[in-house]
Amino acid sequence: MIIFIDTNIIYGHWHLQNANFQYLLNYLENTNSTLAVSEIVCDEIDNKFHDELNAIESTLKNNIKKYNTLINKNSPLIPDKLDNDYSFKSLLMKRTNHVNFFPFNLVPNQKLVERAIKKIKPFKEDDKGFRDTLIWLSFLDYLKLNKNEDIAFINNNSSDFYNLAKINFHNDLIDDIKSYGLTNNFKVYESIKDFINAEVRDQHKYTSEIIMTNFIYPQESIIEQSIEQYINSQSQKWLTDILKEHSRSFENLSYLIKFSFRILEGIEDPKLLHWEEIEENTFFGELRFFLKNTEIQLTLPKTFYEENQLSFPKRHQIETNSDYITMTIFSKSFLNISFNFDTNIKTVKNLEINIFGLL
Repeated sequence: MIIFIDTNIIYGHWHLQNANFQYLLNYLENTNSTLAVSEIVCDEIDNKFHDELNAIESTLKNNIKKYNTLINKNSPLIPDKLDNDYSFKSLLMKRTNHVNFFPFNLVPNQKLVERAIKKIKPFKEDDKGFRDTLIWLSFLDYLKLNKNEDIAFINNNSSDFYNLAKINFHNDLIDDIKSYGLTNNFKVYESIKDFINAEVRDQHKYTSEIIMTNFIYPQESIIEQSIEQYINSQSQKWLTDILKEHSRSFENLSYLIKFSFRILEGIEDPKLLHWEEIEENTFFGELRFFLKNTEIQLTLPKTFYEENQLSFPKRHQIETNSDYITMTIFSKSFLNISFNFDTNIKTVKNLEINIFGLL
């Protein structure tokens, strides 16, 4: 099998330590599958990493200035330049031998211009889609040498690649596959989690009852701590995107300045959806559950809040500043997480949140 992944699948998981990607790497090894990655994706991830690093560096320096002003000292608490030695391509090559990087410089400009004029997917009405089209056509060129392989295409940009049901490609892309003479069997997914759900086979010495009784229930407090740490370490964009996707009250959420999350009452009604032993003494798991009571604080521009306050949850408290407000919401939450569990030391690790919403 050839497994295609796009930038949007990797973004935010800079060092590939999350449970879903760990499972994917293990799947490559066990099935002798190949991960196909565009050189564009490698360049994009490197650029996004450095953009985030520069933003963090700027924020740190501003906060240090405020700190020095407050205590009337001059304390250089951070280096002149943060460590920026990062290469997604090199990192991925260290993690697996089952990866191929395909080029994009062989796609003729004439073909790109023609597709842009005719608005052939992944091009859009506003002429956006150059990057996606370049990756798509170069991937088809790559597949000319692999016509008999099954293909798992993982990309959460479903509106530009998939049909309305999100179970197959858009007709424009199906036409491309035919015109290239490809006979591969394609399956499309919006996330690594969706791929895992389709491929996982729960056939090993563990049962869901054993896992829940021996590993999950005793570790609930550790899981809760990991969830708090995970959410509070994410970017504003991550929280904005995931709340908009899974909570109707946040469909208009934007311009988030900062946030914090705290669990007040913990896990209830947990259900183990999938599990698989990925190596000796380690298994992959996907767990769904509720958090009985959580506190989330969102700091928003004051004008934006005033324009959109009716769309936010009715039960919330606010603290007002001259330029912004801090909105505090107490709510039951629902989550879907992926994780690895080490059965030797009975520890949850590499936790990743797939779904997070407020009720």
